[in-house]
Amino acid sequence: MTADRHDHDHDVTIPDVDAPVIPVTRTHTRSRADELLFALESVGIPAWVRHDPVGALGPYLIEVAGYTDAAEAERQLRELDDERAERQRPPPPEPTLNAKTGFYWIVGIILINALVFWVLEQRGGSENLSNLLRFGAIRAPLVYEGDWWRLITAQFLHIGLRHILGNMLLLGVLGALTLRMWGPGRLLFIYVIAGLVGNLGGLLLGSQIAVKAGASGAILGILGALAGQRVRHLLHPDTRSRYKAWHILAMLVAFYGFVVGVRPQSDHVAHVAGLIAGALLAFALPLPGSLSARRERLLQILLGGTASTLCLVAFAFAAHHAGIF
Repeated sequence: MTADRHDHDHDVTIPDVDAPVIPVTRTHTRSRADELLFALESVGIPAWVRHDPVGALGPYLIEVAGYTDAAEAERQLRELDDERAERQRPPPPEPTLNAKTGFYWIVGIILINALVFWVLEQRGGSENLSNLLRFGAIRAPLVYEGDWWRLITAQFLHIGLRHILGNMLLLGVLGALTLRMWGPGRLLFIYVIAGLVGNLGGLLLGSQIAVKAGASGAILGILGALAGQRVRHLLHPDTRSRYKAWHILAMLVAFYGFVVGVRPQSDHVAHVAGLIAGALLAFALPLPGSLSARRERLLQILLGGTASTLCLVAFAFAAHHAGIF
């Protein structure tokens, strides 16, 4: 090894080495060249910058000594370029869902709950346990005897005015928050299925004699789905998430603060089961924006149609049992 050579015009020290000098990349700015030089030296690859004004890809040439270092340097620089491109990649567009039209679905769910509540009040009262059972509330022995439809109809029954007002207010807020991200089909499917699973959990693990009704498990399913989508975002940062984990925790605390105030005897087993079901559904369903526009429309129709069909069949059983027809 002999003494270093010095490029006096550009204040660059070029070592005099025995191994062949291999150029690995060029860049247009000295600051970028220094950044790449630092990156190579940080992983133990000696390198230097030489000014070469005839280069079409930039006048700053980064060189290393030896073919082994050159191969490793090129690999490191490719990884740096990939990371830089990933950081500069624009976020995927939000799903093109008609939030205004879709909000009618939320209004529809609220109106159905209000209509059922009105019928309950007209036919004997929403706090009359026998009346609630007549219209589809849950009591474990009845479900075990074959009234499976109660696991769905109970989501649309509420015990008292404060119960329905609180649940429908929360549904409206969460529906408005999530509708544009998910679309009405996903939202309705998660709402109905999470409520069904929540009621099933309460049936298997909760009280066997209590009369149970309310949309709390379904609403907590939406919160669980928000949490599940947030976790998917953390695992796959290229997906969109316009809310943070603490937002979900704050909504959960607010929900329980309200629920305990209105109905201290609430079925918390059903709440937790609905929450978990919503999170699992968020992992199972394709993310909004991940499908083509045509497949997204088909998925919305399939999910919304499935949930609507389940509800219609359950309501038909409930109406027959209540003697409406």
